Formats: sequence, structure tokens, C-alpha cells
Amino acid sequence: MASTDTMRLVDCSSRGCRLEVLFEDEWGSVCSKGMDAESADSICSMFGFEDLAALNPKKGGGSGMVWLSNVDCEGTEGDVGDCKHSQWGANDCAHGDDVGICCYGAARGLKGTRRVAETDSFTSKTKVRLVDCSRFACRLEVLHEGVWGTVCDKDFGSESANAICKSLGFAEGGVSKTKCSLQTKYGGCKANSEDTSPIWLSDVQCIGFERDIIGCHRSEWGDTQCTHDDDIGVCCRGTAGTIPKPPPPKGGVLDWKPGTSIDARKGGTALEEPWGKGKASSEDGYHFANGAGLAADPGRSMNPFQYSILLDVRFDQVDG
Repeated sequence: MASTDTMRLVDCSSRGCRLEVLFEDEWGSVCSKGMDAESADSICSMFGFEDLAALNPKKGGGSGMVWLSNVDCEGTEGDVGDCKHSQWGANDCAHGDDVGICCYGAARGLKGTRRVAETDSFTSKTKVRLVDCSRFACRLEVLHEGVWGTVCDKDFGSESANAICKSLGFAEGGVSKTKCSLQTKYGGCKANSEDTSPIWLSDVQCIGFERDIIGCHRSEWGDTQCTHDDDIGVCCRGTAGTIPKPPPPKGGVLDWKPGTSIDARKGGTALEEPWGKGKASSEDGYHFANGAGLAADPGRSMNPFQYSILLDVRFDQVDG
């Protein structure tokens, strides 16, 4: 028998061992449907075996959940859950189809670990990750001052989930899940009530294309009245691919004055007035009120991966 924190080979015989995986705090089997010899080789290497493997598609004998089917490993994964597969728990397999694997040789190599979705450094200054995943959602965590902490669900909507998932390489975006930040048996959503880690952010409102959560409207670090019952869960759609790098910026001129809009029919996109009230002067430009920001894109059609707006800004006073 061999095992890792999230996989194990059990009920071994001369025809191999049944492969089981841990998900939602429950061990379950893997269906042989769609699995081939190359995937079996990859799975044995995840247990530290360096020799080839034999596949037994009708090992059977499992109980409880059949967690995965259509498993297709490329050889670079650290866990069978990281291979391409059907949705967790969504299959028509019976336990007679439980896959068995015979790993040859001795397990002398390094064992694999299940991957955690995490941002790469070239796209985001702020590290984020999705952990403790169930079939419905994963808990969103951010790294600040060397400590991982959670994000409150206050004002965290679908656009914020889209931004987070896309920054992690999920091109289809995602959805937010309140009261669904803890893995539970059979996939029931549950709040993360007993966590003791910091709650770093709340009031997070992203437009949907930000590459860094700090670019979204948010609270200050640690400035929140939330409890861990309010930790946000996020469900990303599709498969995580390569995190996109923005192309080189394109040149251009944007002629816009406060109180006016750019006609989208002329190739631009409508812009609202700056948030908050200010005063415009033909002599010395526009003065923003205290706390006011720049123009908003109400149609959310301006994509910063393609467009950049350069502003000539005059400061009345600079401190520091």
C-alpha cells in the first residue's frame, strides 16, 4: 500500500490496488472510464514509484463515493485531482468500475501534492489562492505581511469573482459563494466559523478585469468588522490555463472633458463624470473633491489588457 495526504492505494492483491482519493473529507474511488496506461504511470509516480504501472479497469470493491472519472494525466501533476477529469462526484460509474493500479518497484521518489490555485508573481503583486475546495466553492485567501488570511463576503459579487478567477488563469471567470468557504462532507456549503487566521479584506468590489485584488475598491488591510462566518467562497469555471500577460499598450489620444461622454459609435466607450463633486476651470484644469476618483466605465467594455489612458494631471499639493 502507498499513500499521500490526498490519495491512497488500498485492498491490494496480485492484480493491483484500488485507487482512492480524498475530497470533501471523504475517501472515495476513481472510475476506470477514460483512464489509460499513461495515466496509471503518472499516478504511480505521484506515489514515488519510478517504474511503469499496470492498469486493472475492474478492480472494484469500493464503497461510498466514486469521486472521479475520465481521468487523463499528462505526467506533470502531483495528484490525480490535478489531472483532467470529470466534475467531482458527477459520473454514472458503479463500484464495479473502480480502477485498480499496480505500481512496480519501490517507492523511493518524491511524493506529489495536490495543487493549490495561486497567482503568479508577474501578473499580481498580491498573492491570492483558493483552498479547502468542495464541489461548490473554494475559500479565497490573500497574503499580507507574510500571513495568509481570508476575505469578507461584504459587497463581494460576481464581478469580483470573475476578476479573481481570471487572475488565476480561469478564462471563463467564476462566481462568488457566500457562507460556502469550508469543505464539508457531501458538498454542503458551510461557513468557516472556527478559523483563527486574519480577515484581511472586506468591501471588495472589482469591475471584472483587474489583475490584482488591490486594484479593486476595498477596505484597508485588516479594517473589517466581519467574522469568519462571512468568509467568501469562489467557484471558478472551466480549467485553469496559462495566466494571461497583457500585450504592449497601444498609443492613442482620448479627448474627454468633465461632464461629457465619449460617443461609443466613434470608437470610444462612454465615461461618466468623476466620482464626487469637483470644479472645472479653463485655466488650471479640473479640481477633484476630497476622496473623489477618476472617470468610471459604466458599460464595463474598456479592457485594460488592450487600452491604456494617459492623463495629464496637475497636483495642487504633494505631501511626502
